Amino acid sequence: METNRSTSFSLLSDLCREIEFIKVRTLSINQALENCRSEALIRRLKKELLSLKIRKHSIAKLSSIMGKKLGQNNLSLNLLNEVIGRSLSYK
Repeated sequence: METNRSTSFSLLSDLCREIEFIKVRTLSINQALENCRSEALIRRLKKELLSLKIRKHSIAKLSSIMGKKLGQNNLSLNLLNEVIGRSLSYK
């Protein structure tokens, strides 16, 4: 049982780190788009933004599934959901 807890905690912490990376990268890309003049670069950056958005929503869906499995009172899962909620405000 302890192995399952540490594995789920490790997975949840990895997902929290990934969400934070997505948030920081999204902010960086949006800043770059404001100053960019190259059409090719703008297309690439917008494609990356879409990819990050899709990944963020995949993690949110995964979190929902894990909530059903682990229970809604899991502290690590609650942290992940909080991080996801905050990151969704950054488009």
